[in-house]
Amino acid sequence: MTLPLKSKQGCWTCRLRKKKCDESRPACSVCTALAITCHGYGARPGWMDDSEAVVNVLEELKGVVKVTSRLKGKAKAGGRGRGPGPEGVVLRPKSGSAGGGGGGELNLDRDGNGNGTSKGALDTSPSIPHGEPGPAAASPPSTASQHSIHGDESILLMHFLDHVFTLQYPLYRPQAIESGRGWLLSALLRSKPLYHAALATSMHHRRTLMLGRLSPSARATALVEQERYLEIAIKAVTEQAANACPAVGLDIMLTVVQLVFFEIFAGNGSGWEPHLRATMSMYDRGYSHDLKPFRLAERSRIILQDDLPLGEEDDSFVSEEVISFRFLTGTIIWLDIVSCITRGTAPVLSSYHPRVLAPDSQVDVGKIMGCRNRIMLQIGRTAALVEQWQQQQIQEARSGTFECKPLRQTAYDIYQEIQCEIAHLAKEDGFVSEADSILDFDLATVPGEDPEMLITRLFACMASIYLRLITQRSFPSSLTSLDESIHVEAMTRLRDRIPGKLLAALVCPLFIIGSIANTESDKQYFRDVFSQAPLSASIYQDRAKILPVLEKIWSRRRVDSTFGWNDLLAIADGVLLL
Repeated sequence: MTLPLKSKQGCWTCRLRKKKCDESRPACSVCTALAITCHGYGARPGWMDDSEAVVNVLEELKGVVKVTSRLKGKAKAGGRGRGPGPEGVVLRPKSGSAGGGGGGELNLDRDGNGNGTSKGALDTSPSIPHGEPGPAAASPPSTASQHSIHGDESILLMHFLDHVFTLQYPLYRPQAIESGRGWLLSALLRSKPLYHAALATSMHHRRTLMLGRLSPSARATALVEQERYLEIAIKAVTEQAANACPAVGLDIMLTVVQLVFFEIFAGNGSGWEPHLRATMSMYDRGYSHDLKPFRLAERSRIILQDDLPLGEEDDSFVSEEVISFRFLTGTIIWLDIVSCITRGTAPVLSSYHPRVLAPDSQVDVGKIMGCRNRIMLQIGRTAALVEQWQQQQIQEARSGTFECKPLRQTAYDIYQEIQCEIAHLAKEDGFVSEADSILDFDLATVPGEDPEMLITRLFACMASIYLRLITQRSFPSSLTSLDESIHVEAMTRLRDRIPGKLLAALVCPLFIIGSIANTESDKQYFRDVFSQAPLSASIYQDRAKILPVLEKIWSRRRVDSTFGWNDLLAIADGVLLL
């Protein structure tokens, strides 16, 4: 029998190391055995054109190999079976990132035998024993063991709570009456997958901050630890999903959302997308079964289903479940909408928007990411309209007729809703409650200004511009046809009223508003914003791609009078606006 010929390319890691590659997929066996990052078989990574980056990657790879070899030697000498350890980590191919880390792929599907498929051969004994509910639990762990955390992990845990979580949610400031972030700490200590996903993200952030001060060996050791935490989290989630253990459904969703942020931070291309799809699928499945798959307390389930406020009679356990589920819901809806804008697709969970994003909903997206429900609802409706509009344009090209009256009516309804909310915000402008003033003093530009209101005003301007752009055949050559007053208001607010600390919450409006910039002074503003802190020094890797995308848009608009929204989508190529 003639064996199929393999390509002579090999993975990019083996080619860089000048080693023979067996070209296994998704990661070659050579890289897997050494616990080094397999950079895959796709397009040549951009960092390979930078000689300094190549040297840094080589040093890091050598350091990992050295550490892994030493760990293997110790394991053989010790003679005690504690699992394969770091050498058993299976690293997935990465999408051209030289930063290291990441790439674990969550698999929530079942194989032909009805069993979940899990990857990796890592010992998943937790660093701290986590008591998780479920019928399979033999006996509850002792209170002492539940709170026994190793010194290094306590540092990483606090770094996550103090720094990483606030980078993910810069506007989230829960009030004392909501018990602050106590629900988060409780979930971290209760859920083994979430705990290790948080440690992996924390380790990545710390390693990134200290990259220039660490020796190659120290960087390698940190990378191995990061991948170890990540593999534990992914394996634990996959196993729990395979066992169909509904008692930890909520914790699984929290974990997968954290994996979304890890992949975004690590810059692993579109590696975050499978995790987000998995989360949305679990959310949809849970709601279609009256939230029963999450095995919530009955009181929690009733509160969430009927969208009731928490009462004084609700105990801490119910409060924690309700708060964490509502936070999770707002986060998923937000990520779903924002990720659709530069892809030209409809939000997956759009059927939930009218309920979740209603003005009186107990899920307050504004408290999570800054933009209030009413405007976020209209942005979601506009994103859904984009897909319908594109389908109508295809039909027009085929038949020569464009029956768009229903779509134009929908667009008009969205526009009216946006204008009503802008008028409502104008009345509220400058007013902030005493409680919010005390809570958000560190984010406000001047005393008495509410950060949430400032951010919502910018999102409202963006929503109006976004709607106009998708319903016009081409970008306007001047702003007279685009409602110049909205653009002027947006630029005035950005220049005069938005403090630097709030820019991290405004990446999406900055991109949409920046895409229609006509004057050189306006374009220079966006160049400055995306070239300076906090956006230039951000852990969000996709933010570095936004300014080059804007430059291409401006360049194309100068020479192409027919440049339209579909052309923008082609240039943006799904860049994430977070």
